[in-house]
Amino acid sequence: MKPTASKYLFPFILLFMSWSAQAQSRKDSTQIIAYIKQYKDIAIREMERSNIPASITLAQGIHESSFGTSYLAKNTNNHFGIKCKSNWTGKTFKYTDDAPDECFRVYETVEDSYKDHTDFLLYRPYYAGLFKLDKHDYKAWAHGLKKAGYATNPKYAEIIIKTIEDYQLAAFDRGELPAYIIPEVPAENIVEEIEQTLIDSTQQSQVPQVEDEKKKIILIEKTVTSVPTLTDKPIKINGKKAVYSTADESLAAISHRFAVTKEKLLQYNDLKSEQPIAAGTPIFLQAKRKKNKEANYTVQTGDNMWRIAQQKGIRLQQLQQFNLLAPGEEPLAGEMLSLNGKVTDKPKVQTGNIPAAAPIAIVRANDTVYPPIKENYKSTIDSNKLLDWEKDTKLLEKSPVTPAQTTISQPKPVDIAPVSTPQKTATTENAVTPTVYPAQIDYANLPKSSNGYHTVVKGDTLYNIAKRYQISLAQLQEWNEMSEQTVKLGQVLKIQP
Repeated sequence: MKPTASKYLFPFILLFMSWSAQAQSRKDSTQIIAYIKQYKDIAIREMERSNIPASITLAQGIHESSFGTSYLAKNTNNHFGIKCKSNWTGKTFKYTDDAPDECFRVYETVEDSYKDHTDFLLYRPYYAGLFKLDKHDYKAWAHGLKKAGYATNPKYAEIIIKTIEDYQLAAFDRGELPAYIIPEVPAENIVEEIEQTLIDSTQQSQVPQVEDEKKKIILIEKTVTSVPTLTDKPIKINGKKAVYSTADESLAAISHRFAVTKEKLLQYNDLKSEQPIAAGTPIFLQAKRKKNKEANYTVQTGDNMWRIAQQKGIRLQQLQQFNLLAPGEEPLAGEMLSLNGKVTDKPKVQTGNIPAAAPIAIVRANDTVYPPIKENYKSTIDSNKLLDWEKDTKLLEKSPVTPAQTTISQPKPVDIAPVSTPQKTATTENAVTPTVYPAQIDYANLPKSSNGYHTVVKGDTLYNIAKRYQISLAQLQEWNEMSEQTVKLGQVLKIQP
């Protein structure tokens, strides 16, 4: 029997499909890398603001928006699939996702979407546990997002983790760059290289031509206009590399540009955390020296020990030890400091309220400033326990006693200091036994429904229902299509998907 054409055609079709899939995969990878390069700086800024790993933010953006190519992303700038919810007052967009005509948020820019994603996680109680995690542990964050109910896909955590690992996104969390992103070279460096190349080529020619000079000028001008303007290249202060800070460049940005981790920058510059730093301040890219060749320095008005240590390229602790100064002590203007050896006489120091060497905190959204409390006041009741009781104790209130009972029996003391109040005896027929508040509620032993539904009774809250059945608030709201965290008597809630 003669072989049919289909016998040879089928393997060819399989080969073509395999080739097409590989080609599509390469195309997707190219687009994903372009997406990462475009939005990495926004993700890093949001990490600095909130401590949400940049790797997690980028991976979610890539997945939720199909690296910026999804219909929703293109039409609404919504890169995280965030739905309207009851507190959204901006523009909205109806789109069929998990259900028909769901309401999604609309943003003016993609950066607004990234910022709202940060706020969405920051200000919802069911994501609070995420911020107790190490920002370098992207696996814990991915599983935490899934557990808190961010997505319904059972493999959501695995998808996010694979995206992070495939594209080396965890490097951004460490203040580094993935291998496929080449740090930008300052324009002046490129100009120097071009000039040197042209000089070398001119020297090779016996007769320099005027035309060569014209080409040189045109080439340099073209190169300078095509390269983004950056701060000056590293300089040497006391023999160590440093760069002057600018008004709009953060420590994290310097970290990425010069491939030095933020942790190292903090260590090299005697800082405990990233802080706003005045423009023109030297930021060291290497560990400072323990002394300076200059023998002395006269303190100027407005100086402090940290700024002097930065200007002279000396470790702050060493400068303090040379001059017999304790941490926090600041010398008076006009005093002489030693830069390379211990003094015998301590310089005069400032007294009263001394400004900090560098800002010690960054004011963030929802921060408040209150005057200090003048009197030390200690409550007789642990306020943390009161907050817990307020949420949960209605479930455990005792019912009124029978009218025959005419006295109030004092409850057994709980694990707190009792409030001093006069002892009273009730003689009315309507006397009741007061509520006894337990120190802790054992949700595991509370009665549970076995049919997948829970009927709301007096004292129930969405919070304690979620705890009773060991599910998240987000899941409970999602399964019952709830936009508010309130329940009504007799309401029937799904407690299983």
